[in-house]
Amino acid sequence: MAKEQLQEITEEAGGGGGGIGAMIPAVAVLVLMPLVSFAITKFVFIPQIQAAVLEVGDPEAVGHAADDHGKTAAKKDDGHGGGHGGGHGGDHGEEVAADDGSSGYTYEFEGIVANLSGGSLNRYVKVSFIVEGATTDFAGVIETNRVKIIDSTITVLSSLTSLDLQDPGIKNSVRSKLMASFDAVLKQRIVTGLYFSEFVVQ
Repeated sequence: MAKEQLQEITEEAGGGGGGIGAMIPAVAVLVLMPLVSFAITKFVFIPQIQAAVLEVGDPEAVGHAADDHGKTAAKKDDGHGGGHGGGHGGDHGEEVAADDGSSGYTYEFEGIVANLSGGSLNRYVKVSFIVEGATTDFAGVIETNRVKIIDSTITVLSSLTSLDLQDPGIKNSVRSKLMASFDAVLKQRIVTGLYFSEFVVQ
């Protein structure tokens, strides 16, 4: 009987020793995990975040937002021009610094629509374009006369017919007519260029 009790005590002691030995890896994991996490954060994640921030905040990239003359893009309110020939202009003008190395200033008109002249079908033309000028107050002059310019644009567009639009050189013809009409509206020749970004007939 005494031998059996001694054997049980020995087995229990041996089992307890095995339990402590099994806890050592768990304790090591609990101690080492924060250290490993700290090391990965400090030497891997933080350098990557810093590199990304520097890349986004690169002065060379930011420099494209403004040109040598200090011109910045200025978003204007949406406008609608009532119309000749039932046309309407849904433009929103925007001053844009010329990025072609010239000293010009530009102003954008978008989505000006006018009905075509003649014909039984209800067809229309839609244009978006940028006007360019060399004077420092160019955007201010254009903005002040924006509604007049839209109205003048609709007048020119609504005088076109479907047959006119079949002419391969119609864009150049419309460009010349628009620039001449802008000179008349502004009572001075400050528009030195006009570039279409959209010219759609439907």
